Amino acid sequence: MPELDASLFSGETDRGPEAELRHTEVSNFQEGVNTALTKNFKWNGKAMGIIGLTTGRNNLTVEDGRFIIRGTFTEAAHKLDASAIWEEADPECFINLKLPKGDVFTFSEGGLYSDFIPSSQLKFQCLAMQSNKELVTIAPADYTEAGVGEFAVRIICQISRASTAKKGVMMRYVIQLYPGSLAALTGTRGEQGPSWPGIKIGSGEFPLGPKPRLAWRCPILPFIKAGTPFTENPVAPSGDRLRRAISSIMNLSGKAQKFSQGQRQQIVAHKRNRDLSEKTNPDPVLKQLI
Repeated sequence: MPELDASLFSGETDRGPEAELRHTEVSNFQEGVNTALTKNFKWNGKAMGIIGLTTGRNNLTVEDGRFIIRGTFTEAAHKLDASAIWEEADPECFINLKLPKGDVFTFSEGGLYSDFIPSSQLKFQCLAMQSNKELVTIAPADYTEAGVGEFAVRIICQISRASTAKKGVMMRYVIQLYPGSLAALTGTRGEQGPSWPGIKIGSGEFPLGPKPRLAWRCPILPFIKAGTPFTENPVAPSGDRLRRAISSIMNLSGKAQKFSQGQRQQIVAHKRNRDLSEKTNPDPVLKQLI
């Protein structure tokens, strides 16, 4: 874990950001976040991490929290040989995957690693190079014949060593691809954690924000979905409660792991066999990898 500049945590111990939370109050954590970022923080639309907290009806307790990503990543697309995902795929075939916006990723586990996003929710093309060097698009109806199957992606985030008092808190992210259907991927306990190996298709950094204008011993402002709108009940959880809630989300992270060639072949084979047999328990080979 990188050491952060002490000035990021300056301020009075018992102070909370009540005066600023009116700028981060939202009715929902979807479009409400985008609107508040643009209107109140001059957001430029680039990828940004946010902490969203939901208060109780009295607005004095924190009932729920989640990590949120909004905006566009630096990388727009990624090209990957299909045989790097499915060993039976046509060696002349490759996948051109448009990296999704941060809005696509959800974090239901309450930490810094997202849920699996199935390929059916992603924009990608399957292309093949013909013998005459002509590039042709493979239709979805022909994916099976080309050895192309289902897959999913997820994003895994950690605090970056690039964080400074000037930059604020920076998050390092890795986007990984996993061969197999969503049902197959979510059917094994080991695959839920961030350390389950995948195929890296994107990485970079984005800021965690927004930055507070008044120091309150925390380098960011959380977005708040109030149990009762602040216009009706203008109170908020204490600074300590907010900091503990933010900390509990930031502590749930892990390091992304890449597939080795042997792991990829074993896992792909396991997925294929499990789909055919409709069994849900992992075999001994997969247990060794977990």
